[in-house]
Amino acid sequence: MTDTVSIPTKDIYFAAALLAMGAELDNVDRSDPQHVRFKFIGGVELKELESEWNNGKLFPGYAEAIRRVKSMVHARE
Repeated sequence: MTDTVSIPTKDIYFAAALLAMGAELDNVDRSDPQHVRFKFIGGVELKELESEWNNGKLFPGYAEAIRRVKSMVHARE
């Protein structure tokens, strides 16, 4: 029997990475008007992915690349 793991996150970059890797999005909580919380469910591999993300080993440079692109989008010439 596989234990079900739940990963809540407010980090949209991590949420997008999990979606790209095929993780199951269980819930989107919009009860806090300042933050959206994404809840993913799955097996123990979710905890491993979270650890890799926090250590910068899951999609290295991904979050920083998104920030750079967003800066370019919002930059005034």
